[in-house]
Amino acid sequence: MGDTKLCYGCFSPIGDEDKCPHCGYKQQSPYSPSYIAPGTILKEKYMVGKMLGHNGEGATYLAFDTVLSCKVILKEYMPDTLCSRDKETQAVSVNSNSTVQYKSLMEEFTELNKKLAKLRNIDHIQQVQDMFHENNTAYVVFEYLEGQNLMQYLKENGGELSWRRVQKLFPPLLTSLSQLHNAGIIHRGISPNTIFVTKKGELKLTDFCIAAVRTNKEELSSELFKGYAAPEQYSPAIWQGTWTDVYGISSVLYRILTGCMPTEALLRNEADDLTPPASLNVDIPDNVSEAIIGGMRMAGEDRIQTVNELTALAFRPADDDMEKTTVNIGNIASQNAREAIQKQRSLETAAEKAPEYTDRSDRSDRYDAPPQRERMIRPAPEPEEFEDEYAIIEKVRPIIFVLILVVIVGAIILFFVKQIGVVGKSKNNGIETNIASVTTEAETEPPVTDVPVEESNGFYIQDVVPATLAPVTVAETVSSQTGMTEFTTGGNAEQNIQMINFIGKNYDDVKLSSLVQDLNITVQYTAAEGKQKGEIIDQSIKEGTWISSGVDVILTVVGDGTDAPLTTLESGGTVVTNSNVVKGVVPNIKTPEGVSQKLNDYIALLDAAGIPYKAVPVSNPDAYPSKGYVVSVDPGVGSSVTGIVEVIYTPDGEHSSTFYSSGQ
Repeated sequence: MGDTKLCYGCFSPIGDEDKCPHCGYKQQSPYSPSYIAPGTILKEKYMVGKMLGHNGEGATYLAFDTVLSCKVILKEYMPDTLCSRDKETQAVSVNSNSTVQYKSLMEEFTELNKKLAKLRNIDHIQQVQDMFHENNTAYVVFEYLEGQNLMQYLKENGGELSWRRVQKLFPPLLTSLSQLHNAGIIHRGISPNTIFVTKKGELKLTDFCIAAVRTNKEELSSELFKGYAAPEQYSPAIWQGTWTDVYGISSVLYRILTGCMPTEALLRNEADDLTPPASLNVDIPDNVSEAIIGGMRMAGEDRIQTVNELTALAFRPADDDMEKTTVNIGNIASQNAREAIQKQRSLETAAEKAPEYTDRSDRSDRYDAPPQRERMIRPAPEPEEFEDEYAIIEKVRPIIFVLILVVIVGAIILFFVKQIGVVGKSKNNGIETNIASVTTEAETEPPVTDVPVEESNGFYIQDVVPATLAPVTVAETVSSQTGMTEFTTGGNAEQNIQMINFIGKNYDDVKLSSLVQDLNITVQYTAAEGKQKGEIIDQSIKEGTWISSGVDVILTVVGDGTDAPLTTLESGGTVVTNSNVVKGVVPNIKTPEGVSQKLNDYIALLDAAGIPYKAVPVSNPDAYPSKGYVVSVDPGVGSSVTGIVEVIYTPDGEHSSTFYSSGQ
C-alpha cells in the first residue's frame, strides 16, 4: 500500500482524514494501555488495528498484512491476571510469582494453535495462517472472514431459522466439529457468537481458546457463554470431553429453532424445567427435539457423547415426515405452549450478547480417544435427486463389482507373499535365534505396574498402525525370580505387533493417536537439557521388537517439574510418574490431560516437593459431583513457597474435614 494512510478500524485508505468515511472509526480513538497500540507493526509485516475483544487468555485484533495487502485477525496471548504490558516497549512483563504458570499456559496456547494450523483440510473452521513470538509472548494470525456471527444473522432473520434451513446449514459444520474431536481438540465455547456465517452462506467455527479460559474457578478469568456452556464447565473437578461440545451445539440448535435462549446450566441444576423444542415450535420434528434434549442432559454420562451420534439422531428423516401435509398451527399452539415461549424468551439477557464483534473472523479447541468413526448421515434427498443417484448407481454397479473382485484377489496374493517371506526368514535365521532375541529384550525391561490402557471415550482414533505378522509364536510369562515380563515358546499369546519408535515424538500427540492403543503405557517425566517439554527421549522396549498386545512399555518424557501423575480410572488408565518434582514449588493441580488431581495424589506431590500443607474441604460439597479431588491451592500453582500451602478439596469417604501434613 506504500505510504497510503489506512484506517485502523477497517484498513480502507482514508488519505488525510482523521475519521474514516467507510466505518466511522477515528484514528485518535483512545485505547487501553494494557493492549497493543493501533498502528504497531509486528514481525515487520502485520499492522495492528483496533482491538476486537479480549478474555482471560488474551486479546484479538483486526490487523493488516502489509506484504500481501489483506486484512487478517491477530490473536495475542496476554492473560491479564498473570502479566502486564510495558507502555514504552509494548513487551509483556510477567508477574514475579506467575512465571511458571504463564509459560505453561503459553505453551498450551501455542500447541493448540499448532494443531489447528495442521488442520487445513477442515473447511468449516477459521484457518490459522501464521504463528510467531515477539514481545515475550505468542501471536497467532487467522484468516479474515467476510460476514457476521450467527447471533447477528439471527437478528436479521426474525430471531430464528426454520428446520429446513438448518438442515442445509449445519451438517458441514457438524462434520468439521467431529473432525476437530478426532484431532483431540475440544472447543468448549460453541455459541451463536462463535459460529460465523460467511457471505457465501457457510458456517465456520471460530474463537478457539485454551481449556483454562472455558472452565470456571480456574487461574484465568473464565469466559463461559450462558445458556450454551455445559454444566461440567462450571466445576474444574468434573470431566470434560466431546460431550461438552455436544451440549454447546445442541444449545445452539435449541436457540435458532425456537428463538429462545436455553436456560443457563447453573439454573437448571437447581430446577431443570427446560421446555422441549417441539413444544415451542410445532414445525420441529419430534426426533430433532428429542436429539436436542438428549444433547443437553445435565449429567455428562447421560448425554449424547459424540457429534456423529447427535447428527445421526437429529438429521435423519422423521418417520412421519412423508405423512405431514398441512398443520393447523392455531389448534396445535395451545395456551400452554404460548406461555412456555414467553417464559423461555424472557431468559434472553445481555449474556446472549457476550463476546461479539462485527468484523471478527473468530477462530478457533482435549481428552480421550473415542469410538469407531461413523459416517455422517445427511438429510434425505429430494425425489428428483434420489432418482438421479439411483440411475448413477445402476451405471457404475458393474465397475464396483470388478474393483471389489480385484481387491479380494490382491489381498489373497499379498497374504501368500507375506507367508512365503515369513517362512524364508525362519529358515535363514533360525527360529531359535528369533526367540532368544525376544526373550533377551524382555528380560532387560524394568518391572512395570500392570495398568490397562485408558478406555476410548469420545474421540476418533487416527494414524492406525497396521499389525505385522511375527516370525514366531511365543507366550508371555512373569518370572518368579525377577518379577519381569519374559517371552517363551509354546504359549497361547501370539506376538503379532512390532514395536515402533516413539523417541523424538511429542507425547501429547502420541497419547491421542492409535500408536498406543495396544500397549500399557507408563510415563516417567525427567529433566533434559536442550530438549523440549513433552518430547519422548527413551522407551523401554526397542524399536523392531516383536511384542504382544497389552504389553507394558515405559516412555521417558521431558518435563519441567510441574508435570503431575494422571489419575488412574476404574475403567483403565495410564500411570505417570514424576522424577522431576521441584522442591519448594507448588505443583500443578491438573494432570497433563487437564483433569483435576485426586487429593491423595496431590498430597504425595506436595510431600515430594517438601511443602507442608493444610487441606480444607469446600464449603458447598453438594455443588461438586466428583469427590476427593483438588479444587484450588493458595498460593497458586508454580509459586515458590516457604510456608504452608492451603489445599481446597471436595470431601469423600476418606477425608471430610480440615487436616494438616505430618509435623504441622
